[in-house]
Amino acid sequence: MAQTDIHDKVSLEIERIYVRRKFQGQGFGTYLMENAIQIALQRKKRYIWLGVWGKNDKAL
Repeated sequence: MAQTDIHDKVSLEIERIYVRRKFQGQGFGTYLMENAIQIALQRKKRYIWLGVWGKNDKAL
């Protein structure tokens, strides 16, 4: 299924988060998401969206 782009001034899109396999499970993804949330709050965004590949079970 194709990804839908949301072009909304009150949203923040996270295009991609990549963490090398040897660093997965160490909290880096959480750290990056928490920072994205802080940026969204600073910019007064109402929501954040992140498209995830359907077969990426860890991301889902």
